[in-house]
Amino acid sequence: MTDSNAHQGHFSWHELFTNDLEKAKGFYGELLGWTIEPMTMGDGKEYPLIKAGDAGIGGMTPPPMEGAPAHWAGYVTVADVDATAAKMIELGAESLMDAFDVPGVGRIQGISDPQGGKFLLFAPEGDEPNTEAGVGQWHWNELWAKDADAAATFYAEALGLEKKTMEMPNGSYFILEGEGGVPRAGIMTSPDASIPPHWAFYVQVDDVDATRKKAEKLGGATQGDVMEVPGVGRFGFITDREGARLGVIAPS
Repeated sequence: MTDSNAHQGHFSWHELFTNDLEKAKGFYGELLGWTIEPMTMGDGKEYPLIKAGDAGIGGMTPPPMEGAPAHWAGYVTVADVDATAAKMIELGAESLMDAFDVPGVGRIQGISDPQGGKFLLFAPEGDEPNTEAGVGQWHWNELWAKDADAAATFYAEALGLEKKTMEMPNGSYFILEGEGGVPRAGIMTSPDASIPPHWAFYVQVDDVDATRKKAEKLGGATQGDVMEVPGVGRFGFITDREGARLGVIAPS
């Protein structure tokens, strides 16, 4: 486990749960320039590693239950999975599974926050996976909640983060900050009450509009309109061939 709080609350890994690995590899390789390479795990099994350039930024795996819809999931770094999970449960969250160890990787536990947003706690065995800024890399993590204020309070208390408020045209937007004021994630009240609470993840691209058009040509789809926020950037959503939703952003 990591013995430092320097990365506490950082989304250090992203994983696509997919029912068709070859279809996903082709789609994301063409769309975002990612490569997917087999990585041998500590138990000898191979894991499809997503690489942006030379950096490993995530992976692909079958859903936990056969036939479950494809989706992206995020791993949040903590110093102690068991202690953090216990604190979250005390604050109203639910455990999705017992904590388990992956040899050579770390300890993991799935959690559903009090409003139903799902993620995984992660305490790496060695150094945290290296993430960089730039095209093809993960740029931002954002929770769409029923009650953003309450959700931000939960995560700040459970993860030991600072809760900051940013007033936006459509309401308050909350930023979770880690050690040294480093932004970890954003939380907003969902613009559509019918959408279940969930974490949305954004990949940096050069051109949001071109990326969305390309997603459609590759058999995916676009969701909603492209938006632009001064000082933030231009962003929108796509879905892959199986329906997994992903944000794309060209930062200001």
